[in-house]
Amino acid sequence: MNSEKKISAIMALKIKGRHYPHNIGRCDILFESLRKFMAKGLISEFLIIIPPEEEAEIRSHAEKWSDIPIRLVCEDLYLEKFKEFSKWYEVRPWHRQQIIKLFCAELVKNDYFIVFDPDMFATRSFGFDDLILDGKALVQTEPKLDHQDWWESSAKVLMLPASLATPGLCVTPEILAKQACQELTAYISEKHQKTWYEVLLSMYTTNWTEYTLYWSYLEARGKISEFHVTTPREGGLKVHAEQNIWFKTDYDNFDFKHLFSNDQRGIFCTIQSNTGVTPQAIVKSIKPWLPVQIQKYKVETDRINKLKEVVGAIIRKIMQKVKR
Repeated sequence: MNSEKKISAIMALKIKGRHYPHNIGRCDILFESLRKFMAKGLISEFLIIIPPEEEAEIRSHAEKWSDIPIRLVCEDLYLEKFKEFSKWYEVRPWHRQQIIKLFCAELVKNDYFIVFDPDMFATRSFGFDDLILDGKALVQTEPKLDHQDWWESSAKVLMLPASLATPGLCVTPEILAKQACQELTAYISEKHQKTWYEVLLSMYTTNWTEYTLYWSYLEARGKISEFHVTTPREGGLKVHAEQNIWFKTDYDNFDFKHLFSNDQRGIFCTIQSNTGVTPQAIVKSIKPWLPVQIQKYKVETDRINKLKEVVGAIIRKIMQKVKR
């Protein structure tokens, strides 16, 4: 393991589509929170994987983040298989981003990389020793029954038992091990005799996720403790904030004062993008603790692509029922 106290960070970023137009504004909040709360030099590289058709707009916006070691990577340079699944209902945006996150293990330089989404931000000071404990990455767990379908779908991909009684890995943000990701993808390729991402793309009617695949593989191989710890040190911090916002109704009565207090022991808060809460609204709510200046950006209403995403989701559900 690398003895240098640095980690990598990655994020799949898309700014056009049904849920994505405000993502670029959300990034301004995320990066400002890292400036304020993250130990200097902790992240040695921050890879942002982007669609090629959105590169110019994102690159222009990202100039304001130049104090953070960001590297923009166009997904088509590496993931050619995306092009083979050309029907518009085949490549789910949800799955596309998850494949990108697993693939980043081939691109990052450090042993561990933290996975971000645009709709989250840091709430308190943190450093390397809060995230990496005795050479192992801290992760957040939850009952597998909270998302039973995800675990069962991933078990089918891996041809392993779902083991629903044990705790499972939570959602983003999480910290993944480069070596473990590489072992997982090699396992999928060997098991199916195809490239791992071709396997995952072809199973677009099922609800596998990157984290359920990752955790299920490590659990089945008895390797979780080789790479991860699930409990902070006494008095230590957790990866996730105590409360996050998954629905618009959660936002209306949210206690932001507590979120940024020392009593709240979680590092990152998520305000899920599909709640409809805009970055501008979030900035007003967090201003006393985290002032943020959001850059101007376009919010394009592409009704055709939005309609395609909705219809595509319906087609996949129908196909899912037929296959059952």
